[in-house]
Amino acid sequence: MKRLRHIFIIIFALYQLPLQASVAKLSNSTSKTKKVLLIGIDGIQYEMMRALKTPSFDHFNIVKAYAGGIVGTPSEQTTGSGPGWITTLTGVWSDQNGVISNDTANKAKAKAKSVFQYLKAHNPALQTTSIATWAAIHDFLDDQMAYVDKRIDGGTDADATIHVLRELENHAPDLLFVHFSDPDVIGHNLGYGPKYDQSIQLMDSYLGTIMQAVHKRTRDKNEEWLVILTTDHGRRGDGHNHGSQTTAEKTIFIGMNILGNSEFHTVVSGVPNKDYDGLYTYPPQTAILPTILTYLDIKINNDWQLASPSLIGKEGPRRVMINTHNSTLYWHCSSPGEAKIYTDRQLIATVPANKGYYPINTQLDSLSHCYTLMINGQSGSVMQYNRRISAAMALSGHKRLFFLFNDSSLMRYDTEMNTEVQEESTNFLAGIFRTQGTTPPQIRAAMRWDDHHLCLILSGGQYALYNITENALENGYPKPIDNSTWPGLEAYRNDIIAATALDADRVYVLLRYGTHLVFNRRENKTETSLSQPINDQTIPGLGAYASKISSILDWPAQYCYFILKDNSFLKYDKIKHSVLNTQPVRFNAVRWLQ
Repeated sequence: MKRLRHIFIIIFALYQLPLQASVAKLSNSTSKTKKVLLIGIDGIQYEMMRALKTPSFDHFNIVKAYAGGIVGTPSEQTTGSGPGWITTLTGVWSDQNGVISNDTANKAKAKAKSVFQYLKAHNPALQTTSIATWAAIHDFLDDQMAYVDKRIDGGTDADATIHVLRELENHAPDLLFVHFSDPDVIGHNLGYGPKYDQSIQLMDSYLGTIMQAVHKRTRDKNEEWLVILTTDHGRRGDGHNHGSQTTAEKTIFIGMNILGNSEFHTVVSGVPNKDYDGLYTYPPQTAILPTILTYLDIKINNDWQLASPSLIGKEGPRRVMINTHNSTLYWHCSSPGEAKIYTDRQLIATVPANKGYYPINTQLDSLSHCYTLMINGQSGSVMQYNRRISAAMALSGHKRLFFLFNDSSLMRYDTEMNTEVQEESTNFLAGIFRTQGTTPPQIRAAMRWDDHHLCLILSGGQYALYNITENALENGYPKPIDNSTWPGLEAYRNDIIAATALDADRVYVLLRYGTHLVFNRRENKTETSLSQPINDQTIPGLGAYASKISSILDWPAQYCYFILKDNSFLKYDKIKHSVLNTQPVRFNAVRWLQ
């Protein structure tokens, strides 16, 4: 170890040239060979770094950015190192790259192309090197390692620095990625404090040494180097931990040795989502990969469905998001020209680039869509999942809530344990219907019938009474919904999406397309012969959401929850006939108890 330190000190001394020269603005000369160095420093808290004396960091243009995706959307992901680094290296969130945790024991592999594959596909002669002190990064990218010419796993940050210096002096990588670990390791072990600060300042000295080598190579080899700095996540509380969705954990940084474009140095104040102290107005970590491709003159294809535009070059579609409540695709661009909009790689529209919005009409029978915008050769993409709650019910004395989804999956929520449990829906439904070897009917809707029963609306125009106490259907069920069992509902039996008894006698049966019927149980007939629109007169407070309702949960007795297609909900007081929350609330296990 002492010998390694002595080697590092000697190398450090060899590169003590003026640092300022190493971060000069890159020229536009086409005679220089372009190279990229991506420096990843694990677990540095942006605000802590900015508060310290860090002369090497200070010579970079550094901006705040965010990790963890957009909470409440398909892009949401843990602020862990695995998802963070793989998102950085693939340019897409975990909903597309597939790495959702740090779990390498289960051999989780990235499903998306990495920056290494994009380079090799463009020009097989381009040389790539990846140095990861946390070797799991390479494990996640196992299938992508075929596109890496030199791979170095493990070791200390001092080791990694020496490897970088050797690469810069003795080899010719076109893309060099290096990962450093110490700030994250010390943060986990000790939290914030003198040791954590020292780890950042030591990293600053490593950076200074590396940049001297970059400057020397730039001068001697007639090259231009784009150097990018970033981290994978922030930290919460006293600095020990991360992984959750707090502002501190989501806050990262991106630094470059050039000025960048408007995506890099300006925020987008008009984003639909203002959560986390406006963090989504800043660039996401997905912007790093397209920046590398743009710098190396690699044309970006809409088929790649990259999440964000480049931080250099012409302005692309910034902050592409979906406003689920008004079904609108949102983006920002001040550049003239046109925006091409693709759905699942198929061109659906061409609009002015600066229009900033486009209405979308997602087909309900499709579980997911990817919307991609192309502006000035840059991409911005967002996933929309139509995995929605199609039926909800309370069982076991209303201590367990069951949510059935339109992809045939099921989630159980235990109200006593305050926990979610994923379950396999086929076994659950087979248990209810006592079927073996045959496919049980689908539950399209469920409602409280009395103190001991649920009424289940089933596929095939059927219904059944379910005994909650005995955990079984009553004898003789399922039965058809027809004019003898439910007079007036037979014509609508395949259009029922939800039902609830808002008072002792009247069952509100909700249909597709925002209409409903009222079935009077005492009179045993519907109150009208034709369905009626849902509005603020028929069901107060629901007029604006008539076509957005996907299911209803009756729980507890006084209340029901109108669940919308984006899996948000409105809590409804059956006695007062009023909605209790002024805006829909995204589904969250804890929120069901409020």
